[in-house]
Amino acid sequence: MKQTGIYVLGSADERFYKIGRSVDVPKRVAQHGQPGPEAPGNVFLFSIAGMPSDEAYLHREFRSFRERGEWFRRGSTIDGYMRWLYRQGYACRDATAHPRLLTTSCAWLPGPGRFLERPLELTFDPWTDITCAVQHGGNDFHTHEEVIACVRGAMGSIDLDPASHPDANDVVRAAHYFTEYMNGLTQAWFGNVWLNPPFGEWDNWVPKVMSELDSVVQMVLLMPSRGICDQVRRPVKKAANGLVIPKKRYPFRGKKATSSPDEGHVLFYFGDRWEEARGHFDPIGESFSR
Repeated sequence: MKQTGIYVLGSADERFYKIGRSVDVPKRVAQHGQPGPEAPGNVFLFSIAGMPSDEAYLHREFRSFRERGEWFRRGSTIDGYMRWLYRQGYACRDATAHPRLLTTSCAWLPGPGRFLERPLELTFDPWTDITCAVQHGGNDFHTHEEVIACVRGAMGSIDLDPASHPDANDVVRAAHYFTEYMNGLTQAWFGNVWLNPPFGEWDNWVPKVMSELDSVVQMVLLMPSRGICDQVRRPVKKAANGLVIPKKRYPFRGKKATSSPDEGHVLFYFGDRWEEARGHFDPIGESFSR
């Protein structure tokens, strides 16, 4: 039986949330994009795996904000909760994907003692945060689509990109991703992970990678070739199950990216499926076992 998904939409005028439920979230969200009294300008915010009772719990918790049916007015309490929930790794921000069950509802439903962080003192508009209208990282170097296609084929899916941006995810299409503001260094990682971290912050990202190896299923990490032998990145090289050397310097995307990178890059694979996965990298380069 397919897991039920709880989805949250935002109204075009940014005044209301819709908290709904479906066994097929992508189909239900698409229906809200069709002509109708509720549809014009609605924005998909996120979804999360949950039961019918979880939807009912949310409706009861925020009943003082109810406008009509499944629509709820914005307010500091509901805004703070939505912003908190959106930033959790198990919140799915892909309108074309059905959310996966990564945690039980007792970890995310609101109410006293139901979750630890309750950010009611907001320093900026949570709606902007949720809809990604303003995001840091606009000058990042986003990975070439040919590389991403091979990574997705090798792992079977990309469940999480911990160092991303909405523009990058247009190509990566990770079911979940963390922006610079969400700070993937402080979040729990899971599933099949793709990682192209800020290249000037390896001192922070290498320890995080090493600490998450037991939590993820598979991971592919992009690294500049001239940095693979330095002391900071040596633990990553030693822990990897496989290595891919691309046949050329694939250009990046982004405001500061050029069509001719000044160095090459390598891909490190972590996981138990290297022998099955390595063939998927053939279109872009040569693969080697550790």
